[in-house]
Amino acid sequence: MPKLKQLWLLSGNIGERNEDKWYKKKDDLATLFTSIQTKLRFQKLPAYEPPAGLYPHDTEKHIGHLGTVETTRRRQLNANMTAVKSKLEKNFGDQANAFYNEIQKWKHDALADYGNDLHHAKDKLNNILHNVKQHAGGLHNVEKAEKLCEEANIESNEHTDHTVDDLAFEIQQVEKLITNNIAAVESQIAASGGGGISAAQLKEYKDTFNHFDVDKDGSLNRLEFKSCLTTLGLIGIDFEGSDAKFERIFTDVAGGQDHILFDHFVEYMNRLAGSSMDPNQIAAAFSTVAKGKNHLTKHDCQAAGLVQEDVEFITLHLPPASGGDGYDYNAYLKKSFPGHH
Repeated sequence: MPKLKQLWLLSGNIGERNEDKWYKKKDDLATLFTSIQTKLRFQKLPAYEPPAGLYPHDTEKHIGHLGTVETTRRRQLNANMTAVKSKLEKNFGDQANAFYNEIQKWKHDALADYGNDLHHAKDKLNNILHNVKQHAGGLHNVEKAEKLCEEANIESNEHTDHTVDDLAFEIQQVEKLITNNIAAVESQIAASGGGGISAAQLKEYKDTFNHFDVDKDGSLNRLEFKSCLTTLGLIGIDFEGSDAKFERIFTDVAGGQDHILFDHFVEYMNRLAGSSMDPNQIAAAFSTVAKGKNHLTKHDCQAAGLVQEDVEFITLHLPPASGGDGYDYNAYLKKSFPGHH
């Protein structure tokens, strides 16, 4: 049993329990004294004279005084416990109310009009979401305060109408609201960026992004982005552990940050999805670099003066040619442009 509850029960019961015991002992002593005196009188012996202060009426007086002291002490204990309970109620009420008010503030901020700067709006919403997720950890302290109230048998609290379960639900709802708003802003950003991204394509990008956003912080860290590219077959598994090519891609897409936001992810995936060039033009360009061969090598790329980024794109995305000599650009064209032959 929790210590607080033990004290509460003890303060209400100890006095009554001990008073009953002491009054029974007093009555037993009085009965015994009378019996002794009676036997002495029948035997014509002198009456028993107890030491001073130990006559039955003295004992009754002492027990009466002790009962008064104990009653006073019990009232003090009850008053102390009432004060403790009041303090626990107020502590929980203050924490719960402050927690709820902070949630409402973020809900209000999430619904604010941030104007036509979509990137600014997205940054604001991401900051709010970050703060909400951090604040959610503070629910543990509110839960501890509520548990102390339960241990003190507090069933109602005049200082608040909230419970930990209510606050946890409010946190979930505001996170959902902010996440939906971020998704809406991201859709507007992607649509305004052009590139012919359809609503279906944007949803596919979003589903992919969310799938690999394991920690659900609205961005992809290095490990999450690498898992994404590996799963999509855009990079191979680096058994040697150098990851030099991946690091260059990550740095490019992240724009120097340590994470990749959704709009950057969309830009990158849209780049990979195709090009504004006609597939026949791309095929002719590959054939020129390959000097008429049906595959091209790194040496062909270097001889043609391709920049490092183009060489890396070829080595990352074109399948190996049969026999392992270079890269099969025709297979890449068939996969990227199904209608091309």
